[in-house]
Amino acid sequence: MYFRIIKTKKICDTTNQLKENRIAYIDGIRGMAALIVVFHHYLLSFYPRLFPANPDFVYSGGILQNTAILSPLNILYNSSFAIGLFFVISGYALSYKYFVSKNVEYLRSSTIRRYFRLEIPILFSVIVSYLLLKFGLYGNQAIAENYTHSTYWFGSLWNMNPDFFKMLKEGVYSSLFTGGTLSYNPVLWTMIIEFMGSIVVFAILALFGSSAKRFLIYGLLIIIIHVGFIPAFIIGLALCDYYHSEERKSSPSISVLMILVFALYIGSYQRIEVNSIWSIFNFISETDKSYPYIIAASFFLFAVINSNVLKRFFSTGIMQFFGKISFSVYLLHLLVIGSLGSFLFNYFFGAMHISYIFSFVLMITLSSAAIVGLSYLMYRYIDLSGIRFSKWVYQKSFTGKETGIGE
Repeated sequence: MYFRIIKTKKICDTTNQLKENRIAYIDGIRGMAALIVVFHHYLLSFYPRLFPANPDFVYSGGILQNTAILSPLNILYNSSFAIGLFFVISGYALSYKYFVSKNVEYLRSSTIRRYFRLEIPILFSVIVSYLLLKFGLYGNQAIAENYTHSTYWFGSLWNMNPDFFKMLKEGVYSSLFTGGTLSYNPVLWTMIIEFMGSIVVFAILALFGSSAKRFLIYGLLIIIIHVGFIPAFIIGLALCDYYHSEERKSSPSISVLMILVFALYIGSYQRIEVNSIWSIFNFISETDKSYPYIIAASFFLFAVINSNVLKRFFSTGIMQFFGKISFSVYLLHLLVIGSLGSFLFNYFFGAMHISYIFSFVLMITLSSAAIVGLSYLMYRYIDLSGIRFSKWVYQKSFTGKETGIGE
């Protein structure tokens, strides 16, 4: 079955669109990306031999390694692809309202609010991690040393004494402005990229969003600003502009399935010192290791926005649910794996002497349920509060009244 690009009319009713605070299928993609990252960290913690980046990795040529590492199936836990998706869809989602409304006030509002929108959930997550560390609830080091041998990564986490002021600095400042080693919640390394990429998007829109030559400018900026994942934001912006532009009407009808397959093929890229199905793309990775995943994420989003079938799938209730809690899932999941996940695995495998794989299945089932439940609560009471607080700061500081501008 081949999906075809759907020729649709230029969207003209901006009023109805502005009532939607979120784009359904974008939320669904975000939810999928979050689940990939979670599964990646489960496997990296308990099955480190599936990762060529592991310094202790030895390619044995076994069936499990061949299937997981040397086939596109690793897309199911390839967090680099998921991170690329996060950033491309951020560029798309952050520019969506501008291209629908051409409202420059939205750009000013979003730029000012962005720090507070990200900061409150981030700070909450590092406080949670600080408390887990202070009360000795992380069991990852014992698990790594005694069972999983994932000492190069899982066993190295939270290997410090709790320091309140260092925790506060990481949560309020380092995670969004300097990066570096973020001891309390290691997944926060992406937050400085998210924050800076967001500012880049708003700046490009403010300066060139109405220019007749803006697509040429996008291309030049992607070449010039070739720092890590930052080009992913510009590509997402360009895709959003394309989707709402007249140029889309005259685009050729091509198979979305072919684009999707290509995206998944590149997105499952693994650099490994043996001949593989991705060897011809090693030169791209040598330029910047993030490039294969930016390319894959861009083609993946292009396929979705041009396929009603894919849009409907990512707009289903379950994908919407995971999309809404995705930021909370991303911030909390590693803390749960290191604490509750470690406790459960030690109980099933160490105390009950259940087989390794069955202990892993039981652990991932129970701790994943905890991640979802806790993430939903965090979404309801922390994430949404951060959004409301960021609006309040902007309204009180710059307008003195309600703006009516959504997220």
